[in-house]
Amino acid sequence: MKEFPGDARGRELERFSRVWFALFLTACVGTILVTALRSCRVDRLYDDAFIFQRYATRLLSGGGLAWNPGGDPTYGLTSPFFLVVVAPLQWLSGGNVGVAALLASLVPGVVFLALSYKLVATLDERKLSRAALVALAALCMAFTKASDHFISGMETAFALCYATGYLLALRSMERRGDRRSAVVVGVLGGLAFGVRPELVSYTLLVPGLLAVVTRDAAMRRLALRALGITVLLLALHLAINTAYFGSALPLSFYAKSTALYSAEIYKRYRGVSGEHLVVFARSYWPLLVLSIAQLLSLRRRLREPATLIDFGVFGAAVAIAGYHLLFALPVMAYSQRFYYLLLPALIYLAARGLATLVRAAEQEFDVFDARHGAAALCLATALALVWLVPRGVDQSVAVLRQWAKKAYVFDMDRYMATEHTRQWWGLAAFNKLPDDLVMAASEVGLPGAMNPNKVVVDLAGLNERMFAHQPFSAARLFEKYKPDVIYMPHGDYQNIHQQLRKSPQMAAYELVESSRLPRGSLAMAIRRDSRHHAALHKVLTRGLRRQRR
Repeated sequence: MKEFPGDARGRELERFSRVWFALFLTACVGTILVTALRSCRVDRLYDDAFIFQRYATRLLSGGGLAWNPGGDPTYGLTSPFFLVVVAPLQWLSGGNVGVAALLASLVPGVVFLALSYKLVATLDERKLSRAALVALAALCMAFTKASDHFISGMETAFALCYATGYLLALRSMERRGDRRSAVVVGVLGGLAFGVRPELVSYTLLVPGLLAVVTRDAAMRRLALRALGITVLLLALHLAINTAYFGSALPLSFYAKSTALYSAEIYKRYRGVSGEHLVVFARSYWPLLVLSIAQLLSLRRRLREPATLIDFGVFGAAVAIAGYHLLFALPVMAYSQRFYYLLLPALIYLAARGLATLVRAAEQEFDVFDARHGAAALCLATALALVWLVPRGVDQSVAVLRQWAKKAYVFDMDRYMATEHTRQWWGLAAFNKLPDDLVMAASEVGLPGAMNPNKVVVDLAGLNERMFAHQPFSAARLFEKYKPDVIYMPHGDYQNIHQQLRKSPQMAAYELVESSRLPRGSLAMAIRRDSRHHAALHKVLTRGLRRQRR
């Protein structure tokens, strides 16, 4: 067949656009990872990341899923399945909980980027529009707080991987239409509760819509199969939780969604959820606009399987956003982490929306072809690189400077000796005391991880069923645990503060206010008749002397 010059130019332009796309995607992913590496140090981990590490240590030592040694099984983790990642990494790191925590979020973060690319690739057969959506999503992540979740030590990136994998399984069921894919969707849906309970919004709503609304009889049968497996596994999961932990739901649910604390903490966080949602929406507005455009384009195909999946995914995202906006107490909602569960849904719907727009453009404009799309992609990526490269270079220079200054901290002993642990004054010294020492605090992440064989009482109830299923009681605390040292609760927990201070048992403790300790320290109380009193008092007075200077 004779080749026309225009055809050759078109193919050359397409090849040129692929080079631009590869360069741009490399710059985006590189910027995301370099930005993460800039903060890749144990002193930048979220305190709650160490909670996962303590559970992993207890699990690896044969203590089961219990917060305290010799204690009852504890449903303190919102994402117990995250231990599948955390525990092996802690073992491979030789017990360095800081390194294990960093890797536990960095590895799933990289996997999430790969799965997102795979998801977009399954949603659009057009290479150019597929590349454009991937580039857009990567650009958004490069300029937002996404990289924070790659080094936080929390389960956010792991949950994003799982949600994206579930959407891939849904897409496979829609395209293949076989029983095996429906079983995979059902199993993933049923297990989602152990990854993040909010994910069941996806796993129940999407197959539920398909089962009830679709006109496709074959797809209805597959959806019913998937939904049935999901419901069965979810019910089994809740039953096991009740039998093993004595709590069907994570303890954090009771603490953050049932008005367990006094009114002051809710006043303190009023409006925070809305602010974070606005920031998240502003960060990913291009994906949100494409998602809404996709939903608006489906008004004439409301009962088709693909359309129902789109609306189900969007509805699940709205349900998750609504829960965190209206009901959950947003403690430690750093970098909009609770709203990042919406990101896989936005990527999914935006990819569908861009494909719909490109298809409409092809039908509407006779002059629109691959050459025009390739030219537009080349121009857009060139302009975006002008915006992106300076940020990537700036982050890279910052990383090199920190390495040159040896500013990165991965040694937990060195970390414990720095000012970053000043919140828990004396903790580094307390770590060396015998394991029969009993501590109590509201901020228990680092103390718990550094003292895996000591009893650490969580006054906020996030890892203490006695204070999660019912309000805090100072009398029950002293009766059951009789702690040797109490780090007085964070100022947000005024009801716990008041109960402790008014309790008659506090007469047996030596109380030192935070104003007498180094700046940023929590107030402390040590029990006078504790066998560790001399060592505790020595640490405490050293802090007082330093404060006087």
